Amino acid sequence: MLAFVGSEFSILDAVVRAGGVTRFAVHESTKIVRGDPKRPEVLSTDLEKLMQEGDLTQNVTLQNGDFVFVPRSWIGDINAFLEQIQPLLNLALTPQFILEIPTDTDEAFDDAKDAFKGSDDDE
Repeated sequence: MLAFVGSEFSILDAVVRAGGVTRFAVHESTKIVRGDPKRPEVLSTDLEKLMQEGDLTQNVTLQNGDFVFVPRSWIGDINAFLEQIQPLLNLALTPQFILEIPTDTDEAFDDAKDAFKGSDDDE
């Protein structure tokens, strides 16, 4: 949420003050929602044309209460999903890395027996 003081505040001012858009943003589908929440006016603007081509017709002047929405791409949706499930994936995969389960149970038994004998030799 950005507040501004002064008579003019453009979409570009808002984007710059917000720190820019993410790499997953769909710049050309930016929407400005204005007015009564029950019957809002929705304006479209193309941040791609504004920022890459310098098309100042896309630099809409914002009004008090405007809401700017820059949608996320489908790749961004997948990225957000992966970020949310990554802790679960890490938890599920951790035992695999911690426990090295031998395929030969006789070998595992011999290793455990040797390890136990080694601890007796230290005494």
